[in-house]
Amino acid sequence: MNTSDKIINDIDDRKENLDPSAEDTVNKFSGMFCPYFIKNYGTQFDHDSGRWNYKTKNVCYVLVKSFLKGEYWLGVPSTWYIPFGYIDIDDPVSTPPDHILDILNLKDSEYYKMSSPGYLKEGRIHIIYKPQYKSKIMNRNLYQDMIGPLIKSTGAQPFPWKNRLFRVPAGRNQHILDNNGIPLNHSTEEFMYFIDKLDYYETSEKITYQTSFLYDLIDNKTDPFASHTSTIEDSRTLEKHGLNSFHTRHDSCLTLAIFYYRNDLPPDKAIRRIKSIIRKKHNGYSEQINKGKWWFVDKEIEEIVYWVYDNFTGFYYPDSIHNFKTGLITPDYIKHAVEVFRGDWINIKRTIALFQYCHMRSFFPWIYIPFRAWNKIASCDNYIEYQNTLTKKGIITNIRNDYSVGRYSKSYKIALPKSFSNPITNDNRAVTDLDKLLLTTYGSQRDVVNALQLNRQLAWRLFKRS
Repeated sequence: MNTSDKIINDIDDRKENLDPSAEDTVNKFSGMFCPYFIKNYGTQFDHDSGRWNYKTKNVCYVLVKSFLKGEYWLGVPSTWYIPFGYIDIDDPVSTPPDHILDILNLKDSEYYKMSSPGYLKEGRIHIIYKPQYKSKIMNRNLYQDMIGPLIKSTGAQPFPWKNRLFRVPAGRNQHILDNNGIPLNHSTEEFMYFIDKLDYYETSEKITYQTSFLYDLIDNKTDPFASHTSTIEDSRTLEKHGLNSFHTRHDSCLTLAIFYYRNDLPPDKAIRRIKSIIRKKHNGYSEQINKGKWWFVDKEIEEIVYWVYDNFTGFYYPDSIHNFKTGLITPDYIKHAVEVFRGDWINIKRTIALFQYCHMRSFFPWIYIPFRAWNKIASCDNYIEYQNTLTKKGIITNIRNDYSVGRYSKSYKIALPKSFSNPITNDNRAVTDLDKLLLTTYGSQRDVVNALQLNRQLAWRLFKRS
Protein backbone atom coordinates (compact mmCIF):
# COMPACT_ATOMS: atom_id res chain seq x y z
CA MET A 1 0.00 0.00 0.00
CA ASN A 2 1.50 3.37 -1.04
CA THR A 3 1.53 6.54 1.03
CA SER A 4 -1.47 8.18 -0.70
CA ASP A 5 -3.55 5.01 -0.32
CA LYS A 6 -2.74 4.75 3.39
CA ILE A 7 -3.54 8.41 4.06
CA ILE A 8 -6.92 8.17 2.30
CA ASN A 9 -7.84 5.00 4.19
CA ASP A 10 -6.89 6.66 7.49
CA ILE A 11 -9.01 9.70 6.66
CA ASP A 12 -12.02 7.63 5.62
CA ASP A 13 -11.79 5.42 8.73
CA ARG A 14 -11.75 8.54 10.81
CA LYS A 15 -14.80 9.93 8.99
CA GLU A 16 -16.84 6.78 9.46
CA ASN A 17 -16.34 6.98 13.21
CA LEU A 18 -16.60 10.73 13.44
CA ASP A 19 -19.71 12.71 14.15
CA PRO A 20 -19.31 15.90 12.09
CA SER A 21 -19.66 17.59 15.50
CA ALA A 22 -22.11 20.34 16.15
CA GLU A 23 -25.31 20.87 14.22
CA ASP A 24 -24.13 24.32 13.12
CA THR A 25 -21.19 22.67 11.28
CA VAL A 26 -23.56 20.57 9.17
CA ASN A 27 -25.85 23.53 8.59
CA LYS A 28 -22.94 25.74 7.57
CA PHE A 29 -21.62 23.14 5.15
CA SER A 30 -25.11 22.65 3.69
CA GLY A 31 -25.51 26.40 3.22
CA MET A 32 -22.24 26.52 1.24
CA PHE A 33 -22.59 23.46 -0.99
CA CYS A 34 -26.04 21.82 -0.80
CA PRO A 35 -28.75 24.07 0.68
CA TYR A 36 -31.76 22.39 2.24
CA PHE A 37 -34.12 23.93 -0.34
CA ILE A 38 -32.56 21.86 -3.16
CA LYS A 39 -34.84 19.15 -4.53
CA ASN A 40 -34.22 16.13 -6.75
CA TYR A 41 -30.81 15.21 -5.39
CA GLY A 42 -29.03 11.90 -5.89
CA THR A 43 -27.04 9.50 -3.71
CA GLN A 44 -24.37 7.14 -4.95
CA PHE A 45 -21.99 4.74 -3.27
CA ASP A 46 -20.92 2.38 -6.05
CA HIS A 47 -18.58 4.54 -8.11
CA ASP A 48 -18.08 1.86 -10.78
CA SER A 49 -21.72 1.92 -11.82
CA GLY A 50 -21.64 5.68 -12.37
CA ARG A 51 -25.36 5.93 -11.67
CA TRP A 52 -27.13 8.13 -9.19
CA ASN A 53 -29.99 6.95 -7.01
CA TYR A 54 -32.40 9.83 -7.53
CA LYS A 55 -34.57 11.24 -4.75
CA THR A 56 -37.39 13.69 -5.40
CA LYS A 57 -37.40 15.28 -1.94
CA ASN A 58 -35.42 18.10 -0.37
CA VAL A 59 -31.89 17.87 0.99
CA CYS A 60 -32.04 17.59 4.79
CA TYR A 61 -29.78 17.70 7.84
CA VAL A 62 -29.58 13.91 8.27
CA LEU A 63 -28.64 13.47 4.61
CA VAL A 64 -25.76 15.98 4.77
CA LYS A 65 -24.51 14.59 8.08
CA SER A 66 -24.43 11.04 6.68
CA PHE A 67 -22.61 12.33 3.59
CA LEU A 68 -19.93 13.97 5.74
CA LYS A 69 -19.46 10.70 7.60
CA GLY A 70 -18.65 9.02 4.28
CA GLU A 71 -21.67 6.73 4.06
CA TYR A 72 -22.34 7.69 0.42
CA TRP A 73 -21.76 10.43 -2.13
CA LEU A 74 -24.27 13.22 -2.61
CA GLY A 75 -25.08 14.79 -5.97
CA VAL A 76 -27.14 17.96 -6.34
CA PRO A 77 -28.39 19.95 -9.35
CA SER A 78 -27.33 23.48 -10.05
CA THR A 79 -28.83 26.41 -8.17
CA TRP A 80 -29.60 29.66 -9.96
CA TYR A 81 -26.63 31.46 -8.41
CA ILE A 82 -23.32 29.58 -8.51
CA PRO A 83 -21.03 30.30 -5.54
CA PHE A 84 -18.57 27.55 -6.53
CA GLY A 85 -17.40 26.18 -9.85
CA TYR A 86 -15.91 22.75 -10.44
CA ILE A 87 -13.75 21.29 -13.20
CA ASP A 88 -13.94 17.51 -13.52
CA ILE A 89 -10.81 15.99 -15.06
CA ASP A 90 -11.30 12.28 -15.75
CA ASP A 91 -8.20 11.81 -17.91
CA PRO A 92 -5.30 13.98 -16.64
CA VAL A 93 -2.95 12.46 -19.23
CA SER A 94 -4.79 13.78 -22.30
CA THR A 95 -6.25 16.72 -20.35
CA PRO A 96 -3.39 18.07 -18.20
CA PRO A 97 -4.72 20.15 -15.27
CA ASP A 98 -1.98 22.74 -15.73
CA HIS A 99 -3.12 23.27 -19.32
CA ILE A 100 -6.65 24.01 -18.15
CA LEU A 101 -5.43 26.33 -15.39
CA ASP A 102 -3.32 28.18 -17.94
CA ILE A 103 -6.24 28.60 -20.37
CA LEU A 104 -8.51 29.90 -17.61
CA ASN A 105 -5.67 32.01 -16.18
CA LEU A 106 -6.35 30.75 -12.65
CA LYS A 107 -3.87 31.91 -10.02
CA ASP A 108 -2.65 29.64 -7.22
CA SER A 109 -4.75 31.53 -4.68
CA GLU A 110 -7.96 31.05 -6.70
CA TYR A 111 -8.35 27.27 -6.76
CA TYR A 112 -7.69 23.94 -5.05
CA LYS A 113 -7.05 20.59 -6.66
CA MET A 114 -9.08 17.86 -4.99
CA SER A 115 -9.07 14.09 -5.24
CA SER A 116 -12.00 12.46 -6.99
CA PRO A 117 -13.33 9.02 -5.99
CA GLY A 118 -11.33 7.69 -8.96
CA TYR A 119 -8.13 9.45 -7.91
CA LEU A 120 -6.11 6.39 -6.80
CA LYS A 121 -6.97 4.20 -9.80
CA GLU A 122 -7.06 6.67 -12.68
CA GLY A 123 -5.74 9.95 -11.28
CA ARG A 124 -9.09 11.71 -11.60
CA ILE A 125 -9.23 15.08 -9.88
CA HIS A 126 -11.56 18.01 -9.40
CA ILE A 127 -10.68 21.69 -9.35
CA ILE A 128 -12.79 23.93 -7.12
CA TYR A 129 -12.87 27.73 -7.44
CA LYS A 130 -15.20 30.67 -6.83
CA PRO A 131 -16.19 32.43 -10.08
CA GLN A 132 -17.72 35.87 -10.15
CA TYR A 133 -18.55 38.44 -12.77
CA LYS A 134 -17.94 42.12 -12.07
CA SER A 135 -17.59 41.37 -8.33
CA LYS A 136 -20.94 39.56 -8.18
CA ILE A 137 -21.82 35.87 -7.95
CA MET A 138 -22.52 34.46 -11.40
CA ASN A 139 -25.88 33.05 -12.34
CA ARG A 140 -26.22 29.67 -14.02
CA ASN A 141 -26.76 30.91 -17.57
CA LEU A 142 -23.82 33.30 -17.49
CA TYR A 143 -21.54 30.63 -16.05
CA GLN A 144 -22.53 28.06 -18.67
CA ASP A 145 -22.29 30.50 -21.57
CA MET A 146 -19.01 32.12 -20.54
CA ILE A 147 -16.92 29.41 -18.89
CA GLY A 148 -18.56 26.15 -19.94
CA PRO A 149 -17.54 26.00 -23.64
CA LEU A 150 -13.97 27.04 -22.82
CA ILE A 151 -13.55 24.25 -20.26
CA LYS A 152 -15.24 21.67 -22.48
CA SER A 153 -12.92 22.53 -25.38
CA THR A 154 -9.98 21.29 -23.27
CA GLY A 155 -11.53 17.87 -22.69
CA ALA A 156 -12.59 18.53 -19.08
CA GLN A 157 -16.13 18.84 -17.76
CA PRO A 158 -17.50 22.02 -16.13
CA PHE A 159 -19.90 21.86 -13.20
CA PRO A 160 -22.56 22.90 -12.39
CA TRP A 161 -23.78 22.11 -15.91
CA LYS A 162 -27.34 22.06 -17.24
CA ASN A 163 -29.50 19.59 -15.29
CA ARG A 164 -26.71 17.17 -14.43
CA LEU A 165 -26.00 16.30 -10.81
CA PHE A 166 -22.55 17.20 -9.53
CA ARG A 167 -20.87 15.55 -6.58
CA VAL A 168 -20.74 17.69 -3.45
CA PRO A 169 -17.10 18.17 -2.30
CA ALA A 170 -15.52 16.97 0.97
CA GLY A 171 -17.19 13.57 0.90
CA ARG A 172 -15.66 10.11 0.84
CA ASN A 173 -12.35 10.08 -1.12
CA GLN A 174 -12.65 13.82 -1.79
CA HIS A 175 -9.82 15.78 -0.22
CA ILE A 176 -7.74 18.85 -1.00
CA LEU A 177 -4.40 17.84 -2.54
CA ASP A 178 -1.06 19.34 -1.58
CA ASN A 179 1.62 20.32 -4.12
CA ASN A 180 2.81 16.71 -4.28
CA GLY A 181 -0.65 15.30 -4.93
CA ILE A 182 -1.06 13.92 -1.37
CA PRO A 183 -4.61 14.21 0.10
CA LEU A 184 -4.68 16.49 3.14
CA ASN A 185 -6.30 15.39 6.39
CA HIS A 186 -8.85 18.17 6.94
CA SER A 187 -11.91 18.11 9.12
CA THR A 188 -15.16 19.56 7.80
CA GLU A 189 -14.53 22.83 9.63
CA GLU A 190 -10.99 23.06 8.28
CA PHE A 191 -12.18 22.32 4.76
CA MET A 192 -14.76 25.12 4.89
CA TYR A 193 -12.15 27.48 6.35
CA PHE A 194 -9.71 26.90 3.50
CA ILE A 195 -12.43 27.14 0.85
CA ASP A 196 -13.58 30.42 2.37
CA LYS A 197 -10.02 31.77 2.03
CA LEU A 198 -9.95 31.24 -1.74
CA ASP A 199 -9.67 34.43 -3.78
CA TYR A 200 -12.53 35.07 -6.17
CA TYR A 201 -11.93 34.28 -9.82
CA GLU A 202 -13.02 37.45 -11.62
CA THR A 203 -14.17 36.30 -15.05
CA SER A 204 -14.80 39.76 -16.50
CA GLU A 205 -11.04 40.44 -16.36
CA LYS A 206 -9.66 37.02 -17.24
CA ILE A 207 -11.98 35.04 -19.48
CA THR A 208 -11.33 35.69 -23.16
CA TYR A 209 -12.94 33.92 -26.04
CA GLN A 210 -10.89 31.45 -28.06
CA THR A 211 -10.37 34.04 -30.78
CA SER A 212 -10.09 37.18 -28.66
CA PHE A 213 -6.43 37.65 -29.55
CA LEU A 214 -7.56 38.63 -33.05
CA TYR A 215 -8.60 42.01 -31.74
CA ASP A 216 -4.89 42.80 -31.45
CA LEU A 217 -4.66 42.65 -35.23
CA ILE A 218 -6.41 46.01 -35.55
CA ASP A 219 -4.22 48.97 -34.60
CA ASN A 220 -6.92 51.64 -34.50
CA LYS A 221 -9.11 51.02 -31.45
CA THR A 222 -11.27 54.13 -31.89
CA ASP A 223 -14.54 54.16 -33.75
CA PRO A 224 -15.00 57.48 -35.61
CA PHE A 225 -18.54 56.52 -36.57
CA ALA A 226 -19.92 55.77 -33.12
CA SER A 227 -22.74 58.28 -33.64
CA HIS A 228 -24.12 56.08 -36.43
CA THR A 229 -24.13 52.89 -34.39
CA SER A 230 -27.47 51.16 -34.71
CA THR A 231 -28.89 48.41 -32.59
CA ILE A 232 -29.85 45.01 -33.90
CA GLU A 233 -33.41 45.63 -32.76
CA ASP A 234 -33.67 48.82 -34.85
CA SER A 235 -32.43 47.06 -37.95
CA ARG A 236 -34.72 44.08 -37.53
CA THR A 237 -37.67 46.38 -36.94
CA LEU A 238 -36.90 48.14 -40.21
CA GLU A 239 -36.61 44.82 -42.03
CA LYS A 240 -39.96 43.67 -40.70
CA HIS A 241 -42.05 46.86 -40.75
CA GLY A 242 -40.21 49.31 -43.01
CA LEU A 243 -40.55 53.11 -42.72
CA ASN A 244 -42.83 54.45 -40.00
CA SER A 245 -42.74 58.23 -40.62
CA PHE A 246 -41.67 60.85 -43.15
CA HIS A 247 -38.05 62.05 -43.40
CA THR A 248 -36.66 58.72 -42.11
CA ARG A 249 -35.73 56.97 -45.35
CA HIS A 250 -32.11 58.17 -45.49
CA ASP A 251 -31.36 57.32 -41.86
CA SER A 252 -33.14 53.97 -42.20
CA CYS A 253 -31.02 53.04 -45.22
CA LEU A 254 -27.89 54.04 -43.30
CA THR A 255 -28.97 51.92 -40.33
CA LEU A 256 -29.54 48.90 -42.56
CA ALA A 257 -26.25 49.44 -44.42
CA ILE A 258 -24.29 49.42 -41.15
CA PHE A 259 -26.21 46.38 -39.97
CA TYR A 260 -25.40 44.44 -43.15
CA TYR A 261 -21.78 45.52 -43.02
CA ARG A 262 -21.55 44.14 -39.49
CA ASN A 263 -23.13 40.88 -40.69
CA ASP A 264 -20.53 40.38 -43.44
CA LEU A 265 -22.83 40.86 -46.42
CA PRO A 266 -20.98 42.02 -49.55
CA PRO A 267 -22.03 45.53 -50.66
CA ASP A 268 -23.87 44.41 -53.78
CA LYS A 269 -26.04 42.04 -51.75
CA ALA A 270 -26.65 44.75 -49.13
CA ILE A 271 -27.79 47.13 -51.88
CA ARG A 272 -30.23 44.58 -53.33
CA ARG A 273 -31.67 43.80 -49.92
CA ILE A 274 -32.16 47.46 -48.94
CA LYS A 275 -33.78 48.27 -52.28
CA SER A 276 -36.16 45.36 -51.82
CA ILE A 277 -37.13 46.49 -48.31
CA ILE A 278 -37.74 50.09 -49.40
CA ARG A 279 -39.84 49.01 -52.37
CA LYS A 280 -42.03 46.67 -50.36
CA LYS A 281 -42.28 48.58 -47.09
CA HIS A 282 -41.90 52.31 -47.72
CA ASN A 283 -45.53 52.57 -46.50
CA GLY A 284 -45.94 55.89 -48.33
CA TYR A 285 -43.50 57.66 -45.95
CA SER A 286 -41.16 58.98 -48.65
CA GLU A 287 -41.73 62.11 -50.71
CA GLN A 288 -39.36 60.99 -53.47
CA ILE A 289 -41.05 57.57 -53.78
CA ASN A 290 -44.49 59.18 -53.82
CA LYS A 291 -43.28 61.32 -56.73
CA GLY A 292 -42.11 58.20 -58.54
CA LYS A 293 -38.40 59.11 -58.39
CA TRP A 294 -37.13 55.57 -57.94
CA TRP A 295 -33.91 56.37 -59.81
CA PHE A 296 -33.11 58.95 -57.13
CA VAL A 297 -33.86 56.53 -54.27
CA ASP A 298 -31.81 53.70 -55.82
CA LYS A 299 -28.84 55.98 -56.44
CA GLU A 300 -28.94 57.24 -52.85
CA ILE A 301 -29.07 53.68 -51.47
CA GLU A 302 -25.99 52.77 -53.52
CA GLU A 303 -24.15 55.87 -52.31
CA ILE A 304 -25.02 55.10 -48.67
CA VAL A 305 -23.90 51.46 -48.86
CA TYR A 306 -20.62 52.22 -50.64
CA TRP A 307 -19.90 55.05 -48.20
CA VAL A 308 -20.37 52.67 -45.24
CA TYR A 309 -18.23 49.90 -46.73
CA ASP A 310 -15.49 52.35 -47.80
CA ASN A 311 -15.29 54.31 -44.56
CA PHE A 312 -15.92 51.59 -42.00
CA THR A 313 -13.43 49.14 -43.51
CA GLY A 314 -10.21 48.90 -41.54
CA PHE A 315 -11.54 50.66 -38.44
CA TYR A 316 -12.32 48.98 -35.19
CA TYR A 317 -16.02 48.28 -34.93
CA PRO A 318 -17.57 46.36 -32.01
CA ASP A 319 -18.13 43.23 -34.05
CA SER A 320 -16.32 44.01 -37.29
CA ILE A 321 -14.18 40.86 -37.02
CA HIS A 322 -16.69 38.60 -35.34
CA ASN A 323 -16.77 36.27 -38.31
CA PHE A 324 -13.14 35.31 -37.64
CA LYS A 325 -14.61 32.99 -35.00
CA THR A 326 -16.47 30.92 -37.60
CA GLY A 327 -15.24 32.13 -40.99
CA LEU A 328 -11.44 32.07 -41.08
CA ILE A 329 -9.89 29.49 -43.43
CA THR A 330 -6.75 29.00 -45.51
CA PRO A 331 -6.36 27.68 -49.09
CA ASP A 332 -4.79 24.50 -47.69
CA TYR A 333 -7.99 23.69 -45.81
CA ILE A 334 -10.10 24.21 -48.93
CA LYS A 335 -7.82 21.98 -51.03
CA HIS A 336 -8.01 19.27 -48.37
CA ALA A 337 -11.82 19.40 -48.29
CA VAL A 338 -11.88 19.11 -52.09
CA GLU A 339 -9.39 16.24 -52.07
CA VAL A 340 -11.40 14.22 -49.54
CA PHE A 341 -14.79 14.75 -51.25
CA ARG A 342 -13.81 15.41 -54.85
CA GLY A 343 -16.91 15.47 -57.03
CA ASP A 344 -19.24 15.52 -53.99
CA TRP A 345 -20.31 19.16 -54.04
CA ILE A 346 -22.62 18.97 -51.00
CA ASN A 347 -19.99 17.49 -48.70
CA ILE A 348 -17.30 19.82 -50.05
CA LYS A 349 -19.42 22.78 -48.97
CA ARG A 350 -20.09 21.20 -45.59
CA THR A 351 -16.45 20.39 -44.96
CA ILE A 352 -15.28 23.88 -45.87
CA ALA A 353 -17.85 25.26 -43.41
CA LEU A 354 -16.64 22.79 -40.76
CA PHE A 355 -13.00 23.80 -41.30
CA GLN A 356 -14.01 27.48 -41.08
CA TYR A 357 -15.47 26.81 -37.65
CA CYS A 358 -12.58 24.63 -36.44
CA HIS A 359 -9.61 26.65 -37.72
CA MET A 360 -9.66 29.21 -34.90
CA ARG A 361 -10.17 26.45 -32.33
CA SER A 362 -7.52 24.08 -33.66
CA PHE A 363 -5.08 24.76 -30.83
CA PHE A 364 -7.46 23.06 -28.34
CA PRO A 365 -7.20 19.28 -27.87
CA TRP A 366 -10.99 18.98 -28.14
CA ILE A 367 -13.11 21.22 -30.34
CA TYR A 368 -16.50 22.14 -28.90
CA ILE A 369 -19.13 22.18 -31.68
CA PRO A 370 -22.67 22.81 -30.39
CA PHE A 371 -25.81 21.69 -32.14
CA ARG A 372 -26.50 25.14 -33.61
CA ALA A 373 -23.10 25.04 -35.38
CA TRP A 374 -23.75 21.57 -36.81
CA ASN A 375 -27.18 22.73 -37.92
CA LYS A 376 -25.60 25.50 -40.00
CA ILE A 377 -23.03 23.14 -41.46
CA ALA A 378 -25.28 20.24 -42.43
CA SER A 379 -28.81 20.94 -41.12
CA CYS A 380 -30.48 19.08 -38.29
CA ASP A 381 -31.77 16.30 -40.59
CA ASN A 382 -28.39 15.44 -42.11
CA TYR A 383 -25.57 16.29 -39.75
CA ILE A 384 -25.49 12.91 -37.95
CA GLU A 385 -25.07 11.15 -41.29
CA TYR A 386 -22.43 13.71 -42.23
CA GLN A 387 -20.58 13.08 -38.94
CA ASN A 388 -20.52 9.36 -39.73
CA THR A 389 -19.08 10.14 -43.15
CA LEU A 390 -16.37 12.31 -41.57
CA THR A 391 -15.49 9.48 -39.20
CA LYS A 392 -15.17 7.02 -42.08
CA LYS A 393 -12.97 9.49 -43.95
CA GLY A 394 -10.71 9.92 -40.90
CA ILE A 395 -11.51 13.61 -40.35
CA ILE A 396 -13.30 13.04 -37.03
CA THR A 397 -10.97 10.82 -35.01
CA ASN A 398 -12.76 10.82 -31.66
CA ILE A 399 -16.07 11.92 -30.17
CA ARG A 400 -16.52 12.62 -26.47
CA ASN A 401 -19.91 12.11 -24.84
CA ASP A 402 -20.70 15.29 -22.92
CA TYR A 403 -23.88 13.93 -21.32
CA SER A 404 -25.61 17.12 -22.39
CA VAL A 405 -29.33 17.64 -22.58
CA GLY A 406 -30.60 16.14 -25.80
CA ARG A 407 -27.90 13.43 -25.83
CA TYR A 408 -25.95 15.14 -28.62
CA SER A 409 -22.17 14.75 -28.56
CA LYS A 410 -20.55 18.16 -28.75
CA SER A 411 -16.77 17.73 -28.37
CA TYR A 412 -14.62 16.26 -31.11
CA LYS A 413 -11.06 15.54 -32.08
CA ILE A 414 -10.68 16.50 -35.72
CA ALA A 415 -7.74 15.73 -37.99
CA LEU A 416 -7.26 19.18 -39.49
CA PRO A 417 -4.82 19.52 -42.39
CA LYS A 418 -1.46 21.17 -41.80
CA SER A 419 -1.51 24.66 -43.26
CA PHE A 420 1.42 26.93 -44.04
CA SER A 421 -0.54 29.54 -45.98
CA ASN A 422 -2.14 32.73 -44.70
CA PRO A 423 -5.90 32.82 -44.00
CA ILE A 424 -8.13 34.24 -46.71
CA THR A 425 -9.20 37.64 -45.39
CA ASN A 426 -10.66 40.84 -46.73
CA ASP A 427 -10.34 44.13 -44.86
CA ASN A 428 -9.73 42.54 -41.46
CA ARG A 429 -12.68 40.18 -41.93
CA ALA A 430 -12.89 36.57 -42.99
CA VAL A 431 -14.19 35.94 -46.50
CA THR A 432 -17.34 33.84 -46.27
CA ASP A 433 -18.55 33.74 -49.88
CA LEU A 434 -17.80 30.26 -51.20
CA ASP A 435 -17.13 31.35 -54.79
CA LYS A 436 -14.56 33.92 -53.65
CA LEU A 437 -12.86 31.36 -51.40
CA LEU A 438 -12.58 28.90 -54.27
CA LEU A 439 -11.39 31.53 -56.76
CA THR A 440 -8.74 32.75 -54.30
CA THR A 441 -7.56 29.18 -53.80
CA TYR A 442 -7.49 27.97 -57.41
CA GLY A 443 -7.16 31.19 -59.42
CA SER A 444 -9.82 30.91 -62.11
CA GLN A 445 -13.32 29.55 -62.63
CA ARG A 446 -12.03 26.87 -64.99
CA ASP A 447 -9.48 25.68 -62.41
CA VAL A 448 -12.21 25.57 -59.74
CA VAL A 449 -14.50 23.47 -61.94
CA ASN A 450 -11.70 21.08 -62.87
CA ALA A 451 -10.47 20.70 -59.29
CA LEU A 452 -13.93 20.09 -57.83
CA GLN A 453 -15.12 18.09 -60.86
CA LEU A 454 -18.36 20.08 -61.02
CA ASN A 455 -20.94 19.53 -63.73
CA ARG A 456 -22.07 22.43 -65.87
CA GLN A 457 -25.23 23.12 -63.88
CA LEU A 458 -23.38 23.32 -60.55
CA ALA A 459 -20.68 25.49 -62.08
CA TRP A 460 -23.29 27.90 -63.46
CA ARG A 461 -25.08 28.08 -60.10
CA LEU A 462 -21.80 28.76 -58.32
CA PHE A 463 -20.48 31.57 -60.51
CA LYS A 464 -23.55 32.92 -62.34
CA ARG A 465 -26.07 33.14 -59.53
CA SER A 466 -27.92 36.38 -59.06
